[in-house]
Amino acid sequence: DIVNVEFTAQIENDFDKVAEGKEEWKQVLRQFYHHLKKN
Repeated sequence: DIVNVEFTAQIENDFDKVAEGKEEWKQVLRQFYHHLKKN
């Protein structure tokens, strides 16, 4: 899934939100890690 274009686009969008201060980085990384862990 990590090479899935949609997944990559979504995680890039999430990281952009972190950079803009719109999302908490810990939550974004938890979701990212959870996705990697299940696959």
